[in-house]
Amino acid sequence: MTTEQLMKVLEREDYKRVSNRISDSAEKLEGLIRAKMDTLEVSEISVNGHHYIVSKVRSNSGHSEECLARYKSCDEQCEWIGWRSQYFCGDFHCWIEGAKTRTEVEFVNDAKALLQALDEIETELTKDAEDALASVKDIVED
Repeated sequence: MTTEQLMKVLEREDYKRVSNRISDSAEKLEGLIRAKMDTLEVSEISVNGHHYIVSKVRSNSGHSEECLARYKSCDEQCEWIGWRSQYFCGDFHCWIEGAKTRTEVEFVNDAKALLQALDEIETELTKDAEDALASVKDIVED
């Protein structure tokens, strides 16, 4: 490659631009999926070999935050979807491992499967509740 071509390679920012868009999408999807999980009282779900949990972090100053985090395996530290690595609230005892762009790409790719799994869970929970109501219908209704 010529010096000019090498300089063009260094000046490219395609990946940075796409990474920012993926991060924005992952953050929005994380909020929607976590809210649905909260509504259904589901704290963890697995799809496509990825295990997602609703995780909570607390700082020594009393601040707390919930987020959807992903484990690839039981031995691996979780990565918080939609977050960058940081000390939460400046608390040096409270490190959050933010998701890397590749993890966020995988999460965005998993989003459809996550929503389908949540739909199945909601269908099952609704059926169970309706069956329970039907079993006591004569007792509780006039």
